[in-house]
Amino acid sequence: MVGWYGAIVLCLAPVGGILIDRLGSRRSLIVFYLVEATVVGSLAFVDSFVSTLLAVSGIALGSSAIRAGQATLLTSVTDGGQRQRVFGLEFALLNLGLGLGGLIAGMIVDTSRLVTFQAVYLLATLT
Repeated sequence: MVGWYGAIVLCLAPVGGILIDRLGSRRSLIVFYLVEATVVGSLAFVDSFVSTLLAVSGIALGSSAIRAGQATLLTSVTDGGQRQRVFGLEFALLNLGLGLGGLIAGMIVDTSRLVTFQAVYLLATLT
């Protein structure tokens, strides 16, 4: 599924770029975030290969242009002298979020209880 996700993102990234160019980064990001968040929540209820494939494809659709949209938005709201710092802060916060998310998920998940995995995916939808 991880390989499938990567392939879909790779194929859809140009489409996301076109949408960012035509609709603007703010509008595009709202749509992509909503799609990704909605589908991440559906991972809590997958029960077959096909439902997992559909959920992962939906997540890939949502995330295919988020990084590009964020970069475009940050570029539009910062001047040239601050961009390097802003992008550095963005990556630092991304890593912090991944680390904290992993720690929190690790405290919630119990491999013998399905409901804990479902809770993590539903929390991810909210965040």
